[in-house]
Amino acid sequence: SQSVAAIGKALEDSDPEVLSMALQAMTAMTRFDDGTARALEAAVPEILTQLLDISSSFLELELRAMFQISRHPDGKEAFVAANIIPKLGVLLDTAQNLSIPVCQLLVGTLNNIMVNKEGKKRASECCLRGLVSLHGTEDKVLKVAVDTGIRSMREHHPARKEIDALLAA
Repeated sequence: SQSVAAIGKALEDSDPEVLSMALQAMTAMTRFDDGTARALEAAVPEILTQLLDISSSFLELELRAMFQISRHPDGKEAFVAANIIPKLGVLLDTAQNLSIPVCQLLVGTLNNIMVNKEGKKRASECCLRGLVSLHGTEDKVLKVAVDTGIRSMREHHPARKEIDALLAA
């Protein structure tokens, strides 16, 4: 528990080397439920939400940690509460400029969060266009994730017409 707090504090460090190591440690730790539970106790989703930025040198590491934590039921709720979804939307809007691995983690994290009803509603409000813009991707893994996300968003009734119109265009 103290190690998680130390990693959480390191995530707020301005030294790039410290931040990189902290993100790597957080990702490794959250591969397991007990590590994720400790990360949630240390408010790591809030810290990661604050860190997330398109210009970050560690975008892939940040998204990998978010992906891991968002797989946990409480992680989904914590990211919704931390208001991560608009930031994911901004990234999705610029996804054409991101690497395939970053896009895979981005869409995977969004899909994890959309299991949460409120997460799905918020995602359909600010991530829909960006997600649909990736629909024609050549990468098979990303294509499956995008299709899964679109199907999930369609469950939020107000989003259906817009999705259909965007896909038809």
